[in-house]
Amino acid sequence: MKEIDENSEKLFRFFTEMYPFTSEDTVRNLMESHIRRKMEEGKSRTEAIKEILQQQEEIKLKEHLFSPRGVYGKEEPTAVWYLLPFLLGIIGGVIGYVCLHDEHEEMAKSLLLFGILISAMVFIVWFLLF
Repeated sequence: MKEIDENSEKLFRFFTEMYPFTSEDTVRNLMESHIRRKMEEGKSRTEAIKEILQQQEEIKLKEHLFSPRGVYGKEEPTAVWYLLPFLLGIIGGVIGYVCLHDEHEEMAKSLLLFGILISAMVFIVWFLLF
């Protein structure tokens, strides 16, 4: 009986992670409907809970292996970061550098350089036109 309660709590935590903005009663109803569906296939309540938990662990493993972060847990920054210095000049370059310099130093330096270049170009164009 204790094993069923522990597995039920694990399953409840899984469902609350899946549906974070849902009330506790609704989450319990969803969980029970999944258990009932498995029990309709001829499984006992314990087997149904264990099978759902096993499926949940497989899903988490697949999400981890095929996520953009990959197996090592590091997500590569995207080119969208270059919008920051493009729109804000050297200030955007400094912000990008501060955000990325710990994990992606090469991109952080290029953001800073891009911000400096954009600011210089804007200054030169402004100086030539006025």
